[in-house]
Amino acid sequence: VRELCALFSVLRPYSQKSQLKTDAQCCAAFLTDCLYLVHALILLPYSHGARLGEHRQLAFFVDLVPQLRRLGETHFLAMLRYQKEQLLVALQPCNLGRGAADQGSFVAAEAAL
Repeated sequence: VRELCALFSVLRPYSQKSQLKTDAQCCAAFLTDCLYLVHALILLPYSHGARLGEHRQLAFFVDLVPQLRRLGETHFLAMLRYQKEQLLVALQPCNLGRGAADQGSFVAAEAAL
């Protein structure tokens, strides 16, 4: 299980590195995959621990939980920063200093988006 989690945390971001930064849907799916793995790792000892008997302590993977959460959150926050930059670049030509209530600013902002 540890090796599978290590492969996931290395290969999945590498294979989708450009999409994770630019595509919100892909990044959200990656975050949910990370959180699902965390959920599965937390429940693993309780769902399959009875079969292990005296080796039940080997089914605990709590040390992987923060790493996987951090991996998903890091990529998600990077995507949010990129989306914020893209919005700021798109809205930069609009003069929003007067506020968006001005008809000219509203039309320019709507056209930019």
